[in-house]
Amino acid sequence: MGIHESEFPSWETCHCHLPGREARKLKAESTKLSRESG
Repeated sequence: MGIHESEFPSWETCHCHLPGREARKLKAESTKLSRESG
């Protein structure tokens, strides 16, 4: 809905069918993981 592939890495586009709240949660988790691994 409000999520577009251009705003997310290609591996996250599979979440585009989820509700915005779930998608934001996944985005936050992935961002946190990327910061920890970086």
